[in-house]
Amino acid sequence: MIDQEELEASARAGAELLDRRDPGWWYPDAAPAIDLGTLDINNHYRCVLGQRYGEYWTGISILGLECVDEDSEPYGFTPPLGADNAEDRSNAARLTKVWKELITARRATR
Repeated sequence: MIDQEELEASARAGAELLDRRDPGWWYPDAAPAIDLGTLDINNHYRCVLGQRYGEYWTGISILGLECVDEDSEPYGFTPPLGADNAEDRSNAARLTKVWKELITARRATR
């Protein structure tokens, strides 16, 4: 199972990339805003990129990431693969939680 610190570091890296390319992406009044209630990193339409850009693949393209798995995983946009399906689901749920906490913390300081 992937280390929690690695998940947090990847989401921070993704947030920093978004900060450079799409300032204010995390604002609750951004258009379109990320809905934390439906955020699901394992769904191409409800993940961070899906909610912000309409779908995961569009976000990958806008951010200039070319090879989906190798380029997006270090940024926390794709959950790391586990040893089996149960671990894959766990990684996705944990990464979703990390993104929710990161966005919530930013919104609390605004």
